[in-house]
Amino acid sequence: MDVNNAYVNQFNHGYSVEAFFDALPLNSIQEIHLAGHDDQGDYLLDTHNRAVSEPVWAHYRALVARLAEQGGLSDLPVIIEWDSDIPPLKRLLAEAYRAQSIINRVNSIDSIDSIDSIDSINEAKAERLLA
Repeated sequence: MDVNNAYVNQFNHGYSVEAFFDALPLNSIQEIHLAGHDDQGDYLLDTHNRAVSEPVWAHYRALVARLAEQGGLSDLPVIIEWDSDIPPLKRLLAEAYRAQSIINRVNSIDSIDSIDSIDSINEAKAERLLA
């Protein structure tokens, strides 16, 4: 499931990412792709050459929550796609830590203390990497 592609299509063609997720057989998702895009003003290009945008992160969070509700989140790989204008490794790792932090938050929903500690660790790692 390419979340950035779903967002780009929503922007360019006017359909809802949430409606798209509703129509999917979520149990068939084998991995999640996150990527950036180029904003061309009137349209977006799914270029995989930038950091994941905030709207894509929001859709990813929603998808992860849906998958967790259906029991389909365990061991699901998440790929940060960055095909050109590749940044330093620490930038890619920061994106990966953020993606994992969202999964940790959803998986640990019963334990607020563990959510805070896991998120603090991953956020600290991301901040150190970007410093």
